[in-house]
Amino acid sequence: MNRLRHPSPALILCAAALFSGLAYLAASRAGGFVGFPLDDAWIHQTYARNLAARGEFAFVPGQPSAGSTSPLWTALLALGYLFHIDYRVWTFALGIALLALTAGLVYRLVLRWWPAAGPAAVAAGLFVAFEWHLVWAAVSGMETLLLSAAVLLVLLLPVPRYAPLAGLVTGLAVLVRPDALTLLPFLLARILLGGRKSLSPALQSVLGFGLVFVPYLLFNRALSGTVWPNTFYAKQAEYAALLQSPLFTRALRVGLLPFVGPQALLLPGIVAAVWRALRARQWELLLATGWALAFMAAYVVRLPVVYQHGRYLIPTIPVWTALGAGGMLSLLSLSSPRLLPRVLSRGWLAAASVL
Repeated sequence: MNRLRHPSPALILCAAALFSGLAYLAASRAGGFVGFPLDDAWIHQTYARNLAARGEFAFVPGQPSAGSTSPLWTALLALGYLFHIDYRVWTFALGIALLALTAGLVYRLVLRWWPAAGPAAVAAGLFVAFEWHLVWAAVSGMETLLLSAAVLLVLLLPVPRYAPLAGLVTGLAVLVRPDALTLLPFLLARILLGGRKSLSPALQSVLGFGLVFVPYLLFNRALSGTVWPNTFYAKQAEYAALLQSPLFTRALRVGLLPFVGPQALLLPGIVAAVWRALRARQWELLLATGWALAFMAAYVVRLPVVYQHGRYLIPTIPVWTALGAGGMLSLLSLSSPRLLPRVLSRGWLAAASVL
């Protein structure tokens, strides 16, 4: 008899993302409305509709403008209008597909850092597929998970071999949100610490980045007279008063946001993973941690907003999940002969699963 084949991790994670996304939409429908929760999502839809119908990047037809910080997301949404697919169906499908992709990339990232962590890697992927911030983002009509997937891809691509491609993806990430510019120095550090003494791979990555980034700046300049989108400046002006709060207060408010939920239970694993990486000089893991901290620090310093479930900080959650899931491997003792470690480990596992 042939042995029964177990479903692949990719299939499991895709099914989990589909289930969680549809469950969210079903709950929303039961509440009386299926749509998008933010005005920014409707702005994206307006730009996308005009792009598909008129071939212009405009909110008001006939008046091209740089009022969207995510032209790549707008272009993806425009495909739905171009092929006459209902805009909600297309947007929800894109979001759920990106949720599955993000879960799959976290699975790969855990295996990259901990090659023997098969079940833990699958668990990390499932954690992402069901994590409430990410499920909400998947059906919010926003570009959040597109940025999350781009970040994970940059962290995963083997460098220096694929340095030009990693640079290109980093440039595309800036087209999703300008704060993705924080990726570039960490990508260069990954390449330079990769073991080769030549600067050629780093220069190749900068070239790949520039192929996208320079036209993006020129595009904004042509539309609005500034190198960044109008909304990039408007957000900082609108919330400038928040910068009057003490730095520690801002850091505490912003820093806690990605850990509202079951990922708070991953904090011991994150600490353990970083500590072991420091001792072993595991640069890739340390650089991923550095990016997540730098990304959050940028918001503390420039835009310390905490509304809408901290949606600006959501792209750090998959990275923290990968770190925490792998780090917990060294802390859990589910079959320990000692009672206390065994009870604590099983209790932690049960709590994480339930939450």
